[in-house]
Amino acid sequence: NFPLDLYSGNPYYIPPLYSDEKKMFRKDYVYNASCDSVFFLAYRDGKPVGRIQGIIQKDANAKNKEKRCRFTRFDAIDDLEVSRGLFQALEDWARAQGMDTLVGPLNYSDLEREGMLVEGFEEPSTFEQTYNFPYYKAHVEQLGFRKEIDWTCSRLYGPESEEALQELDQVVQFIFRRYKLHFGTAKSGKELLKKYAQGIFDLVDKSYEGLYGTVPFTPGMRQLVLDNFGLVLSPRYAAMILDENERPVCFGLSIPSLNRALQGTRGHLTPLTLLRILQCLRKPDVIDLCLVGVDPEYLNRGVSGALSPVGRHQPEPGRQLRYPQPVAPFPAGRMQALSRICKEPMIKILIDCFGGDHSPQAPVEGALAALRTFPDLHVMLTGDKLLLQKELEGKSFDKNRLEIVHAPEVIGCEEKPTDVVRLKRDSSMMKAIILLRDRDDIAGMVSTGSTGALVTGALVRLGRIPGVIRPAFCPLLPTMDGGLVGVCDSGANVEVTPAHLRQFAIMASLYLENVYSVQHPRVALLNVGKEAEKGDELRQETYKLLQETPSVHFVGNMESRDLLSGSYDVVVADGFSGNVLVKTTEGTALELLKKLKKDIYSRTLYKLGALLMRRMFQEEKAFMNYQNYGGSVLLGTSKVVVKGHGSSKAVAVEKCIEQAYRMEKSRLSAQIEQEIAKYEHYED
Repeated sequence: NFPLDLYSGNPYYIPPLYSDEKKMFRKDYVYNASCDSVFFLAYRDGKPVGRIQGIIQKDANAKNKEKRCRFTRFDAIDDLEVSRGLFQALEDWARAQGMDTLVGPLNYSDLEREGMLVEGFEEPSTFEQTYNFPYYKAHVEQLGFRKEIDWTCSRLYGPESEEALQELDQVVQFIFRRYKLHFGTAKSGKELLKKYAQGIFDLVDKSYEGLYGTVPFTPGMRQLVLDNFGLVLSPRYAAMILDENERPVCFGLSIPSLNRALQGTRGHLTPLTLLRILQCLRKPDVIDLCLVGVDPEYLNRGVSGALSPVGRHQPEPGRQLRYPQPVAPFPAGRMQALSRICKEPMIKILIDCFGGDHSPQAPVEGALAALRTFPDLHVMLTGDKLLLQKELEGKSFDKNRLEIVHAPEVIGCEEKPTDVVRLKRDSSMMKAIILLRDRDDIAGMVSTGSTGALVTGALVRLGRIPGVIRPAFCPLLPTMDGGLVGVCDSGANVEVTPAHLRQFAIMASLYLENVYSVQHPRVALLNVGKEAEKGDELRQETYKLLQETPSVHFVGNMESRDLLSGSYDVVVADGFSGNVLVKTTEGTALELLKKLKKDIYSRTLYKLGALLMRRMFQEEKAFMNYQNYGGSVLLGTSKVVVKGHGSSKAVAVEKCIEQAYRMEKSRLSAQIEQEIAKYEHYED
């Protein structure tokens, strides 16, 4: 019903027969034996706004040694995001079936409607021709489709004078005598099909073998054609040319145009519609040429030209072809088939470009670096458009994978998080959060702005993964053995319960395992001692709970001095303790570097020694530099959120984007939801 509503009132759209369309959903549909199909509808506010069908034509793929999924019945409102969603859904399905290319519009076979109209939008379409709005082509090209082939739709005119007809007759008679050909005869469409149907099908398979998108006729397909043509086919508009052995070498099938009869009917065969069809069959003004086939042996010999004055060579009276009067210029339209490679969908990440100390330079440079690293990454920069455009001037990047979202407001350092969420909807951070919430095609966001505003905005606007009680921050730190350790939580939740800490352990374990390939992450509980009985009631209860959690590889308590030892992969803590632990560790590392540098420059001998150890010092500096380890991911929100240090430079922003990218690639949110669901639900 959707296209019938979409094209309602359009004088050029001819609906397909409703009953024919419904046959696709029957289990015994003839194409089910050789095709797999899928159907998608796009909804907005409860109303359909688009549709698409996918077809895997197994015979065509086998014939051409391809892995292609055809798309057809694509219709959508003039909204690129609707079209994008439809094609993405179809591409995901096709890729799951092992296909590597989308192509279309192509139907089950080349005998159904196919092609996308790109010229001739103000010409009436034929009953077997696709019609679509002009914006369709713009949509599919913006989505990466490229033309594979053109089909032209033309108006053909018969000779205008009796003299011209006689000249054409003489040419036909000459061709027939030379190649010993003659016309087949029939008094009715039923007799024509009975006598020549088998020859027509064999000739189609033979002559169409090398044509684009064609497949051989199966017995079921042959019967379907007979059923469709049987009621409207007449010898008056058909021709069969035979050789001296009565073997078909050329044929042409046409039917009177049914446009006038079907316009405004929504494809339903009511008694009134049937009456109008009969009128079109009796007194047509235009003939639709449906099918022509020539034996390859007779190509370029002028045989097909004999089809035009066919009626003048049939013995039955009253069978001559009635040529329509010119009503439109030549040509009458052009259609295309287009294709694109099935690839992993672009991962879209929002970048808050006006939150940190080095904005917008660091976020922009970090985003460009990430684009160069990940070819399937698409970044969306939020912030003042003019300033961002100025920052991008003279820089090389793929313009198709970067866009700017104008957000003129800036969040001040002293502003309350709740005020930001309520009043600063046009700030770079809140604009990113709202877009992340509203658009399914955006995977996550990165911000170096206010931690409080980010957490509040994420919880209020995005919400949590089902089953998660409270989201938690999990930054990564380097360990002495070259690995990483995550501390969860590190600032989002000051007051927690054992249930919270267990979920932190589960989420952080999945994060290290799925994003950084750490097998069976070793989980420790931050405490004042390693013994099980150490700590307050919260730690003791959490210790027991973690021991009873099979999905967590719990190895006991950890003292803060062992954080970087390499003995642990995840450290679980309340937000206050975790934040102090992380910042103390980072601060200690930075101060040690400063002291080391000061001491080296204090004596010439030390300088000479440092010169010899320069490479080692550079490696240690990189090892201890938090900028090389990205930001703190907020685990448990419905979409990916990464918080970078306020002092993040370009390399840190790039690492933050990499974290968000890897989290989406690994489908971490789905993993967390699935694992959390195994345990008892706790409520605050």
